[in-house]
Amino acid sequence: MKKLLVVLLTMVLPCAAFAQQGEWKNDLRSKFLNNETIIMEINMRSFNSQDKDGDGFIQQERGEVRGTFINAVDRLDEIKNLGINTLHILPITPTGKLKALGTAGSLYAAADFKSLNKDLFDENSKLSFEEQAKYFIDEAHKRGIRIIVDIPACGSYDLFLQRPDLFVTNQAGEPILPSDWTDVRLLSTGTEEKIDANVYSLYKDFVKYMINLGVDGIRADVAHCKTMAFWKESGIYVAR
Repeated sequence: MKKLLVVLLTMVLPCAAFAQQGEWKNDLRSKFLNNETIIMEINMRSFNSQDKDGDGFIQQERGEVRGTFINAVDRLDEIKNLGINTLHILPITPTGKLKALGTAGSLYAAADFKSLNKDLFDENSKLSFEEQAKYFIDEAHKRGIRIIVDIPACGSYDLFLQRPDLFVTNQAGEPILPSDWTDVRLLSTGTEEKIDANVYSLYKDFVKYMINLGVDGIRADVAHCKTMAFWKESGIYVAR
């Protein structure tokens, strides 16, 4: 079973100021350490989807609807009324298609760490993709709901083909398959003495990207696969 570690951003992140409710302050760190977070985990691509025939597949040509940042807002009042004050969102990074598990691919097989999963885009909205993500986060904040976003531990096979410099390889130059996760390959994070600069930059840029969207925290999947030096150097607070 995968070990869990929550990685929370240290700094107070100023988000959009709301004229009626005041400016949002990121208090997730203190809430988490004081055991005051009531967390619900959601998969954004299915959170408010409409699988009308119940076959487990979203077929838009039949009038079914994918989960998106926009339609997820419709359920925030329900979440608030349940007493939930924190949403942990499973990865919103693009998913790899080569060696993918299932038709949609695993959320944890990240094809890159610098953009959003296009399946979450609402084509009927006039907002840009990033504006849609910010809109969802801002609406959550208006209701007193904090947002944690998952960062995958590995990269997809697609990403390996594009950026082999990011991955651990054997003597034959082949990527390492972590455990029995056949759709991903192991990122090279270095040692306690020397951090892998490429993967460090990849994660650092992802954190900055999420800060710009307004998220309150990051959950690092299978965090023990990376050294403590890696997490400390990345400038984020680690809470076991």
